[in-house]
Amino acid sequence: MQVLGSWAATNIVIGSIGWAGTSGKIKYFHQMNALWNVANLGVAILGYAGTIKDKDRNYTAQESLQEQNKIEKIFIINGGLDLVYIGAGLYLNHRGNVNHSDQSRGYGSAIILQGAFLLLFDATMYTSERHAGNKLRSFLIKNPITFDGKKWEWQLIFNFNRLTFNKFLLNR
Repeated sequence: MQVLGSWAATNIVIGSIGWAGTSGKIKYFHQMNALWNVANLGVAILGYAGTIKDKDRNYTAQESLQEQNKIEKIFIINGGLDLVYIGAGLYLNHRGNVNHSDQSRGYGSAIILQGAFLLLFDATMYTSERHAGNKLRSFLIKNPITFDGKKWEWQLIFNFNRLTFNKFLLNR
């Protein structure tokens, strides 16, 4: 979230300066960048606050897997939304060219830029989270952990040329 927050803060500052000091298509480009990134900054702050709030929470293996799957799905959905943003920006640019509207061209260009950044961000985050999730899934497959309410069971499996050793129990 620090990357998104930094992107947002930079765009708010540069967009505000550009909004105040330019005219025409460029003015509207900066205006949209500044306004769009107020929302990005809000998302970054909420995401960071949620991480801080949950940093000391202990998850069961099942909860960890559910949270991992949820975050991966969020980045996939966001990637789809990013493509919609890019498409909307292209449409606004087209309408601006047809109607000779500086506002539509400026807004369209800004939305294309923001959508492209968010697509890159979400793709990078998805790849990173998927890699981490694959490690978690692999670990849990190789080291099943169960709890029946009375005892924890952690199955350690060592394969020595098809010889398997497993199981140790922790009683509650």
